[in-house]
Amino acid sequence: MGELVPLREARQRLGISKTLMTRLVKEGRFTLYENPLDRRERLVEWEEVQRVMRPRPLVEEDARASG
Repeated sequence: MGELVPLREARQRLGISKTLMTRLVKEGRFTLYENPLDRRERLVEWEEVQRVMRPRPLVEEDARASG
């Protein structure tokens, strides 16, 4: 497991709004972990967040080949 960071910190690192982060969490985009020192705080694996937020191509390879 990689570096676990609080949701708040992940949001700040990405430069996204609290609303967007809440939506991504509700969609199940990240695995949430409970902070053993503060049960109210939720943690995410930073590498997973980066992977999910990586840009994806709009056009699939198959569509380009047939066009």
